[in-house]
Amino acid sequence: MPGYFGSHGKQLMLTRQLQKQLKGEEIPYVQTIFSPLTTAKKLAGPRVFEDMRSHPEYLHQALAAITETTINFVKLNIEAGVAGFFFATQCANKEWVTEAEYDEFGVKYDLQVINAYKDITYFNIAHIHGDNTMFEKVASYPCNCINWHDRWVSPSMSEARKISDKCFLGGINEKWLSKAKPEEVRSHIKEAVLAAGRTGLMVTPGCVAELTTPQVNFYAARTAVEGL
Repeated sequence: MPGYFGSHGKQLMLTRQLQKQLKGEEIPYVQTIFSPLTTAKKLAGPRVFEDMRSHPEYLHQALAAITETTINFVKLNIEAGVAGFFFATQCANKEWVTEAEYDEFGVKYDLQVINAYKDITYFNIAHIHGDNTMFEKVASYPCNCINWHDRWVSPSMSEARKISDKCFLGGINEKWLSKAKPEEVRSHIKEAVLAAGRTGLMVTPGCVAELTTPQVNFYAARTAVEGL
């Protein structure tokens, strides 16, 4: 499919609007894309893992089509001036698939998508979603930064630093942020920097922050980083 159908078209409209509004500004903006297997799971639900084992040939056909559509979307966003992509995988999870299965149905298609932009854009992030993940596998992808739920799943920032020297995006528990007090946010961030080190870290939530998060907590996070 073309990269401007459905929800992709809505996202692309916003990206093009940002391109107009930020013209001449050195403000990077990135587009979220999902791994092909993650998209298949969102479309079919958990049965995608049953199909993986009972009808692998059909799943490969579907993943090839999803990959092509995702790459089409990537190309249109590059034209719209994105600095990079937030590539999210929700299926590199040992509770659902084996390492070998993810190599065949995940990595194979993930890299096709990533290879479509990795040498063109400069701010590319791999988001490893969930618990019990294949962290080392996804962390080895060609990207600039890694993002995961570092404050409530393994590995911790300090453990991850032994695995990868890439820039980490994280340090904030996104589930907790909406309920915390500003002074707690500042202490929380100091803990993260102590664990990860002062270099190779961009302080962010480990995933999407809740819409109910008070603006004052985001401000507290910013001032905490600026004060370090």
